[in-house]
Amino acid sequence: MITGNSIRGARGLLGWSASTLAQKSRVGVATILRIERNSRSAYAQNRTLERIERTLAEAGLVIVEDTNGVIDIHFEPHDDADATRQ
Repeated sequence: MITGNSIRGARGLLGWSASTLAQKSRVGVATILRIERNSRSAYAQNRTLERIERTLAEAGLVIVEDTNGVIDIHFEPHDDADATRQ
């Protein structure tokens, strides 16, 4: 499951503010900031994290966690990713 640090890093790659991610994922700004601040997914409901992760994926980000807990975030643009990034 995505972590607060991953969300903050993903926003940085996309150039999105917390407000932009909140609007696109239909999650409150305060919720985004709380998850990022606490860095652990335990502070959010699974459906909230799924919404955020789906929004980031739709923007072209791939987030992978390996067996050691290392998280890799990279951008894989697709046809409509440019429109989503703005």
